[in-house]
Formats: sequence, C-alpha cells, structure tokens
Amino acid sequence: MARTKKFHTIMALIVLSIIALGGTNWVFHPQGAWVWFVGMATMPCIWLIALWRFRRRPLHDYGDAERRFFVGSIYTAGGIVASAMLLRLVDQATSFEFNGVERVWGIAIGILLIFVGNIVPKILSPLSSKYCSDAQAQVTQRFAGWSLVLAGLIYAGLWMFAPFERADRLSFFVMITVLVLVILRYLWAMQQRRHA
Repeated sequence: MARTKKFHTIMALIVLSIIALGGTNWVFHPQGAWVWFVGMATMPCIWLIALWRFRRRPLHDYGDAERRFFVGSIYTAGGIVASAMLLRLVDQATSFEFNGVERVWGIAIGILLIFVGNIVPKILSPLSSKYCSDAQAQVTQRFAGWSLVLAGLIYAGLWMFAPFERADRLSFFVMITVLVLVILRYLWAMQQRRHA
C-alpha cells in the first residue's frame, strides 16, 4: 500500500510539473500548441493506464524486477517529457543556440529506447498473475522489445542525419506509432486470452 501511495504522489508531482512547463511553453511559443498539448496529455494518460493496470493487478503482486522496471519506465518517461519541455523553455527564454544540444538529446533518447527494448523481453511476471498464456506473454513482450529497439534506431538515426525540423517532427511520430502498436498488441493478447 505504501509503495502505491508513493508511486501516485510522485506521479502527481511529475504530471503537475509537466503541465506547468507545457503551459509556460504554450505562452512563449503558441505556434507549437499541439506539441505542448500532446506533451501535457502524455503523462496523465500513462498514469490512467497505470491505474487501470493496478486495478487488475495491484503493485504488491509484481515481482521486484518487474515492479522496478514498470515504475522506473514510467518515471523515466516523465523525466524525458519534462526535460524536453524544460529544454524548449530555456531555448525560448535565452539566446543560446540549442540545436546541438537537442541533437545530442534526441540521440540519447534513441539509445535509451534501444536499451529499454532489450530489457522488456527479459522481464517476466509471475505465472499466476498473467492475463494471457505464457506463449502470448512472451510474444507480446518480444514484440514490444523489437518495436522499441527499431524505434530507437530510427529515432537516433533521424537526430543524427536528418535536418533539425524534420528530425523533430518525424521522431515525434515514431514515438506515437510505436506506443500505439505496443498498446494494440497488448490489448489483442488480452482479447485472445478471453476467447481461449
């Protein structure tokens, strides 16, 4: 129970920070309103997905490695979104040229996605708490892992070689696409279990 309370407290702080940064960016750079809106909506959506998952399987049912990975992934996502918004805010408020910093940041995010993609298939939950068969769980985790690795390679490649504006726009769509694909694959695996 204490773990769940701590998780929700930290998530509330992350969400409030991101909304404050997004709102401030919106004031300084209203032309990018849709980017700020998506950024501000990302963490509340992730939090809602976590709440839904905790209703199906409480946090204390997770194994240590699985819990650390799940919670750590959510905190890392929040850190990435908040850092990106903070970087944009500093860029708007100062005359410092941030293109080089943003390229390095984009490459680092790509490498992080590759790293996470390699870990996902190795994190297995206890057999009694799975909502799909062992084979389906493995296939789903492998799909998520490969999707993240490929997204990371494309993301890093875009930031290495593409013009700045194109890299910025396309990398956003890479992230949205991989997120939607992984969620759809997970939902499909749950649906297959129900019909089995």
